[in-house]
Formats: sequence, C-alpha cells, structure tokens
Amino acid sequence: MLSEIYAHVRVRRVVLVAALGLIAILLFGLMFWPDLYLSEFEEPGIELALFELILYGFTGLLIWHFCGRKCGIKEMFGPWPNRREAWIYLTLGIPMISIGVLGQYLLFGPLSYVAPTFVSEWFLDTPPTPFMGAYSLEAILVNGLAVLNIALVVPIVEEIVFRGFILHRWREKYGETKGIVLSSIVFSILHSEILGSFVGAVIVSVLCLRTHSLVGPVLIHIGNNFVVILVVLLFWLMGGDMAELLASSTIEEFRSTWWLAPIGAIIGIPWLCWFVKTRLLASSALR
Repeated sequence: MLSEIYAHVRVRRVVLVAALGLIAILLFGLMFWPDLYLSEFEEPGIELALFELILYGFTGLLIWHFCGRKCGIKEMFGPWPNRREAWIYLTLGIPMISIGVLGQYLLFGPLSYVAPTFVSEWFLDTPPTPFMGAYSLEAILVNGLAVLNIALVVPIVEEIVFRGFILHRWREKYGETKGIVLSSIVFSILHSEILGSFVGAVIVSVLCLRTHSLVGPVLIHIGNNFVVILVVLLFWLMGGDMAELLASSTIEEFRSTWWLAPIGAIIGIPWLCWFVKTRLLASSALR
C-alpha cells in the first residue's frame, strides 16, 4: 500500500529537503555556469538544458533518499496497469491540455482587464519550454535533454512529491476530501495555469487513491507534458519561428486568441467526463 510508504512522512520535511536540494543545485550552477544567472538567453543552450535536468533529477532523488523508506520500484509506485489502461492514461494528456487551455481563458481572460500586470507577470511572462529551433548537434542534444526532463523526470518527481508524500500525508491527517483538495491547490498554484492544473490534480489524486498506484498519475502527467512537446515540434516543422513561439505574449495577443477556449471545451470536457465516469466513479475511489 502506498500509504504505508508515504503517509508517515511530514510535508514540512519534504519541503525542507526539496528546498535544500534546490539551493545546493543553484549554488552548483552559480559556480560552474554563472552565465545562466548573469545573462538572458534568447535561445536555450546545452548548459541550461543540463542544469534544468540536474535540478529536477537531483531534487527528486534527494527527497526520496531522506523522506522515503527503502523499497523496490513496485512498492514505490504501486501496481502497474495493463497495456490498455496505460494507453488510456497516456492519451488523457490531450483532454488535460484542452481543459488547461479553457481554464487559462476563463481565469486570465477577465483578469486581463482588471489586473493586466498580474496576468503578464504570473501567466504570460513565465519561462518558455527550453527547445532550440535549429538543425545542429547542439540543438539535438538540447532538445533531447529537454524532452527527457519535461516528459519523464518532471512527471515522476512531481507525482512522487504531490500524489505520493503530500496527498497521502494530508489524507491521513485531514481526511480524504480535504487531502485531495489541499494537495491539488498547492500543486496548481505552483503552475502558471491554475484552473487546469487544479482539475488535473484532482483527477490524478482520485485515480491514485482508487488504484493504490502512482503509475496512472505518472502516465497521465507524461502524456500531458508530451502533448506540449508535440505542439512545439509541430509548430517548428510547419515552418514556425521558434523564437516567436518561446517569446512572452502580450495582453492583446492573449485576448485575440479567445477562440481557443471553446475548442478546449469541446475536446476536453466530454473526454474527461467519460474518464471520470468509467474510471473513477465505476466504484468508490475513497474509503
């Protein structure tokens, strides 16, 4: 049972270990790659890609070493789904991204009129995905490292932290409903797209408790992040300017693309409703 591995660890211990790991990596980067802090890159390079991979990977390993019990991979992640279920989880990234698009316009659209500075700083000026739009050895290495980090390392680390340690600890402390809601709120406010992240976090939290496994949430998270990678790749292959894609949007540009919201709703809502009905409500996910 995952609760036997994760629920005994206090959240503040996880946060403290993660903070110490981040500080250690930031100091390491300052010593060996000072340019990452002293200049702004118009396009990512190999140093930045390596740094981001090490940042997440080392922090995740540190959290598990100091906060987790010694156990095998099977015990750490729980039961593995069959091949059909695994594909369903992976493809759920499509409606997750669609709901995220809908959520960003529902929340930041109205806010862009009453608090444009907040929208720009919180949402539009967030760091871009670290890809290079070029045919070169450096671009291959940078993009390969970025894919490895975004599509594999980040989902594993975040699911262990949020659906492993935090969800199970708060479920034990506050009860199941509060544990799901509170852990999902914390997850969502650490992402620029708050509403979509919250909806996704609730869904994977319930799935985790229903299946007693982190594998489903990790696969959904991988699928979600891989959709972002595919969008960037398709944009570039169709002749788009990578620098333009990675640049921060203006408030006016954001408002002019409002039509993406109904598309997100059409794709995301029916798909997620089907998943919730057939996978989460078929039998009780909660004790």
